[in-house]
Amino acid sequence: MPTSSFNVAPTAVPCPVVESLDAILPEEPLLMMGAGPVPIPAAVAKANTIVINHLGATMVKVISQVKTMARYVFQTHSKWVLGVAGPGSAAMEMAISNLVWEGTRVLSIKNGFFSGRMAEMGRRVGAQVSVLEVADRSVASLEQIADAIRRERPEIVTIVQGETSNTVWNYQLKDIAALAKAAGALVIVDAVCTLSTMPLAMDSWGIDAVITGGQKGLSSIPGVSLIAFSDAAWERVKGRTAPNAHWCLDASLAENFWHNAGYHYTAPVSGVLALHEALRLVCAETLEKRFARHQKCSVALQEGVTALGLQLYAPKECRLNSVVGIEVPPGLSPGDVCAHISRQHQVEISGSFGLPIVRIGQMGEQCREHNLFRTVHALGRTMVDLGVKVDLPAGVAALERGLSGGSEGFSFFMFDPLAFPCCHGGLLALPLCGADAVRQHPREHASIRHPLAMHDRHRRHRPGEVVAERRKADRPLDRDAERRAYRQRAICRDAVPRDHSRIVVRAHAADPPQNRAGAAQAFPEAEHEPAANQQGEARRRPAPAQHRQQQQNAARAAAEQTDRHRALRPERVRGTAGERPRGQRREVLHADRSAGENRAVAEVVVDIAGQHGERNADREVAKKRKKDDRNNLQGHREFAASCRCVGGHGENET
Repeated sequence: MPTSSFNVAPTAVPCPVVESLDAILPEEPLLMMGAGPVPIPAAVAKANTIVINHLGATMVKVISQVKTMARYVFQTHSKWVLGVAGPGSAAMEMAISNLVWEGTRVLSIKNGFFSGRMAEMGRRVGAQVSVLEVADRSVASLEQIADAIRRERPEIVTIVQGETSNTVWNYQLKDIAALAKAAGALVIVDAVCTLSTMPLAMDSWGIDAVITGGQKGLSSIPGVSLIAFSDAAWERVKGRTAPNAHWCLDASLAENFWHNAGYHYTAPVSGVLALHEALRLVCAETLEKRFARHQKCSVALQEGVTALGLQLYAPKECRLNSVVGIEVPPGLSPGDVCAHISRQHQVEISGSFGLPIVRIGQMGEQCREHNLFRTVHALGRTMVDLGVKVDLPAGVAALERGLSGGSEGFSFFMFDPLAFPCCHGGLLALPLCGADAVRQHPREHASIRHPLAMHDRHRRHRPGEVVAERRKADRPLDRDAERRAYRQRAICRDAVPRDHSRIVVRAHAADPPQNRAGAAQAFPEAEHEPAANQQGEARRRPAPAQHRQQQQNAARAAAEQTDRHRALRPERVRGTAGERPRGQRREVLHADRSAGENRAVAEVVVDIAGQHGERNADREVAKKRKKDDRNNLQGHREFAASCRCVGGHGENET
């Protein structure tokens, strides 16, 4: 019986030889602090590894919850929430291509690169687009916008809430939407970098379409975005006569999957699951707390950058908090700064589109205190390495003041409590951020690593040296892991803090008074601790009797340790007659004087003298030496029992 066979001809294109991702990616993950994408929580990363049936019952439930949570984030009761398989620009094009067609009058308020992109998309579908050009680093006045609306009589008005390219915030968005609605126009808002980072109330502000990307404020992965249409906007979508030229972005076809559990195209199921987890974390935190966290962290970052001696790009009255623009000093380019900080400090920040600025994001997981300290330190060191004079300790101290709630000019967000069902009153209380969120959701935030040490805490500090350290706020770290991380990174010994609470600056206990005064001058904001901290320290400080007991226990442990060493000592050691080689062992005893503050160190030097001499040495001499050893040991015990603790940092811990 014949069998089928065929000859395999060599392929015309040879098989390529490529490197694995392990060889391509950096050994240490980059901290993504640019204008997007942003770091993602562990729950989002885990969800992104799962693949399920995109048309099954499980996916139907996931989609239902995504829409429910998205309505909360958009602050809308509209049914018409859809997902988009693509970046935020795909959601932008879905809004334009469904609401705008040939002959549609469009007024585009252009603040920068991305607001101009919406105008370009309108032109490509044949709309009559009028652009209101706004000067760089400024926003259009309500009078200018009202005049443009009267002159152009638009059917559609497009605007960004935050212009990511030049970090300008259209803070009058609510009033602009009201002007457009009064003229009968629909309003499309780009909220890619602002949704969930600052208030946006779609229904109460009268906005008809809001777009956002998953990779910024929501802290999800790139490639899956969201769009919400108002009822009026959806009527316009369903009432168009000509079909949408963009098949994948046709909202009427997308409705079949997102609302009817039908088929449109194979959805990015892993990305949708990741978006579900990102929205769940937003809802767990609540919008009011999330807004406050972003506001506080961004303002603190701006103060830290200013204290370094660098200039912020946008004026304060229209400065975007979600993305902070920093002017590049003369003689440098944004590429120089971005490349150096990435290569030397493993921190990624962004340039812009032809502007002489670098941008640092404050969206989602970027707004964590440890990320801010690492970023400010890396930025300051980068400027120093590139020859720019900056004041790094002042920048870190200003950042700490801002995060501690001491920022001047810090403003509370005010918004309608009825528009935000989870809000309890119109004034946002400012919660602690960073550590609190990690404690409340430890599994979701498991990917958040404790900040690396910014100065060497594993060495003894010389007398007269000012040491900036931070009080422990979370559980103790693995010291071996700390040391390995320290060896891997070139971390300076500037006054850069480590943990998540207030800086406390102390001088060495052996410093003269003038040096301690110098520490107070170097860090005046940390000269005095709050009364609450002092009371807490007093509560943790052991009583005198307890302190004496600790000393006695330490002395007893030292004596037992010495006895063990003597028991293991050889009876005779070869040597030359008349010589008495001596060995010393230094035992470092740690007594915790204040249970969490500085460790106190008492050093006991024990001379371990063996029996020396030649084999025929006189036994009487050996007995005399043993007797001397016992007398010395008794003296050491008495010394250890009466020694006073001296403050310092021990390196050889036992």
